[in-house]
Amino acid sequence: MARQISELVWKKRLLIIYYEKEGDELISKSLNFISNNTCEIDDRCLELIFFKKLKNKNFDKPKYVNEYGIWL
Repeated sequence: MARQISELVWKKRLLIIYYEKEGDELISKSLNFISNNTCEIDDRCLELIFFKKLKNKNFDKPKYVNEYGIWL
């Protein structure tokens, strides 16, 4: 059962990455950023959540995410 992203509010800083397909420039740059900044991401308590075509197996899509891109 998918959880609501709101469960993480005030526990983590959320960064939602919403992309259309594997190989998109957005996903490749995001994954590159993550691999190059792991310590900084952990230090800042960032939680990166990926949605591919409105779907994520662990979370329901928030209402405010309505187009491809990166959301805080």
